[in-house]
Amino acid sequence: MDMTILKSNFSKIALLCILTFTLFFPFINKAISSDSIFYIYTARQILKEPIKPFSFQLNCANKNYFAWDVANNPPLISYFIAGIIKIFGENEKIFHLLFLCFTIFCVSGIYFLSDELKIDPFFSALLLIASPAFFVNATDIMLDVPLMAFSVWGILFVFRQKYFGWILLGFAILVKFAAILNLPIIFVWLLLNKKLKENIIFFAVPILFLLVWIIHNKLVYNEIQILKKSLQVGLSFGLVKEIPIFTYIGGAFIFPISIMWASFNKSKYNLWIFLLSFLAINLLFNLLGYKILQSFLFGIFICSAILLIMIFFNYLKETNFDKDVIFLLSWFFLYLIFFVSVSAIVAVRYLLPLLVPAIILFVKISEKVVYRKIFLSFSIISGLIISLCISNSDYILANSYRDFSRYVTENYNKENVYFTGHLGFQYYMENNGFIAIDSNNNKYLRGSIIVVPVLPVPQKINQDVIKKLKLIDEINIHAKNPFRSMDPNSQAGFHLNMYGLLPYSFSKMPIEKFRIYKIK
Repeated sequence: MDMTILKSNFSKIALLCILTFTLFFPFINKAISSDSIFYIYTARQILKEPIKPFSFQLNCANKNYFAWDVANNPPLISYFIAGIIKIFGENEKIFHLLFLCFTIFCVSGIYFLSDELKIDPFFSALLLIASPAFFVNATDIMLDVPLMAFSVWGILFVFRQKYFGWILLGFAILVKFAAILNLPIIFVWLLLNKKLKENIIFFAVPILFLLVWIIHNKLVYNEIQILKKSLQVGLSFGLVKEIPIFTYIGGAFIFPISIMWASFNKSKYNLWIFLLSFLAINLLFNLLGYKILQSFLFGIFICSAILLIMIFFNYLKETNFDKDVIFLLSWFFLYLIFFVSVSAIVAVRYLLPLLVPAIILFVKISEKVVYRKIFLSFSIISGLIISLCISNSDYILANSYRDFSRYVTENYNKENVYFTGHLGFQYYMENNGFIAIDSNNNKYLRGSIIVVPVLPVPQKINQDVIKKLKLIDEINIHAKNPFRSMDPNSQAGFHLNMYGLLPYSFSKMPIEKFRIYKIK
């Protein structure tokens, strides 16, 4: 019997790995985007001075900064990237192929964790793959999917009384400080299962990882990174952050119609709660001046998030406060409270620690849904379609910066070329030898070229320089795909809430615009 189960698990895991590789392989040529530039530049520095990962200058927010002053998290993933660069060089395809390992670890991890909790593991893994929050972020070279991989496997091994789990939780902390929250989550599980006494000593293992990093900080930089960042952030509240947290959960975690289906299956009162909430939210955003489609999406996504949380609490009562449900809810809400109250800004990727417990709970709750397999299949297929559409749009946007930097190289390489903008655009422009503009500098040579994109946080140009600018070229990047991941005009802010309060939206406007100026 055990051998039969083992073979069944192996075949399903193999199928999930093949499916994951097949779905993500088309995105291995995606250009460097978002904050990846910082992790790659840190990796370059590590190859020069392994003990001083943040001892370099980076143009950020209108001027050059010492990287240590803007680094928010430890550099474990940058050390991984440094190893890749040392062996293969800086190659986007190699980066994506090796980061795909973290994606596969996440998928297999949620499978085994669900199985440990006696919840359908195959559907949990499929729902994770189909989630836009996971899928889109897994096509980037960022910290959040590796963080999920270390966290899920760390928690799983602790469940199984394996010492290695505590080491993985230590690695998770060295990916992002937010992973410290895994420790109270594990504390809750051990307490509920009456295993705390014999395991309390092991909490010292991940804490030791943090202490080693703190000692390094003090010796090398004479500051402690986690304390420095904590003092800078503090408590942070505001609708510009809280609204997108709910739109991200309701719109990018699980397909909204599936959330409604599960909710209405529980109680007909939930239908009335949804309708009244949707009408109120839709009216509010219309009155605030948002377009009809945007107001509609705000209503759908926020109401879906509310319904999802209601489903979770109702299920807790239905199960008579089952210890596994308490554990999963503790996991979900501990991270949610952290991001609602502490994080200064928010992006869909920040919320990935909430996704695993949300999906496992959702699959467990689906056991009481009529036509369960049809319901879950619909949820997976719908989510996957949305994920592929958003990822394709995000792929086009990211690649536009690489392609445009080549265009500038081919057409303006004989000129003095400067640019505004950060993120992936900065990476490719600097790789081609162009210089980020200095907001304080008002003396640029006549005939110099200044390139300005719309999206990647362009630096301010000195007012004296602006008066001398003449527009000589404008290039618009179009996409047939109407989905938008980053677009202030349609309120899409998948990668940062400062661009928009929705995880994704729709638009026929250009996906990006570039303006090229010459100094008269």
